[in-house]
Amino acid sequence: MSVERGILVIDTDTDRAWVHGPCFVCNDVMTYNPNKVPSLPAEVTGTHRQPLCRKCAMKASENMIARGLPGFTIAIDAYEAIPVEELPR
Repeated sequence: MSVERGILVIDTDTDRAWVHGPCFVCNDVMTYNPNKVPSLPAEVTGTHRQPLCRKCAMKASENMIARGLPGFTIAIDAYEAIPVEELPR
């Protein structure tokens, strides 16, 4: 997991975590699950895996499908907090 464009937030009262940062495409700020957010791979971005907001992920998915590629599957909890123990080590 890379959160270089966002801030990892850990709520010690609820033991939940999320990332707060910008979408790689449109720069809209979002909150997301670092394990499940749709993202562009490092091979595409030239840096690290980069997160996409729901709007940009849906548009990218439509474009991918139109080209005969598999689109993104957006997890229901892709933009929600996760238990701290699910953070990658």
